[in-house]
Amino acid sequence: MLLFIIFGWPRRSKEYGETYPGHCSHCDNDQYYELRKSRRWLTLYFLPLLPLERATRGLFCSICGTGFELDRTQFKAAKSLSKSTTAFAEGDLSEREYGRELETFEATLDISGTTNTERSDDV
Repeated sequence: MLLFIIFGWPRRSKEYGETYPGHCSHCDNDQYYELRKSRRWLTLYFLPLLPLERATRGLFCSICGTGFELDRTQFKAAKSLSKSTTAFAEGDLSEREYGRELETFEATLDISGTTNTERSDDV
């Protein structure tokens, strides 16, 4: 009898879309940073069973993939901003209201204290 066991440890990501307008110092482009959360899992027959590391939450350049990590509080604020960015792009939110949302988010964001993350093929 021959038995095959298929297992792995892939990184699974959830993308929340364009979130924060900014300038990427790595690729020198003005664009929206994308909000992403990822975690590596132990899988058996392609089913995730056990998380192998803590979740990585961050804003990443949509062009080159460079970004920075966020803590839980900053991530929650970024999720809220992501919804506002979508509403602004669709015309459901005025520029003034979106500006207020950006100011609120920037108050929770301390870029100088965050960790830069280089682009990775599995993120």
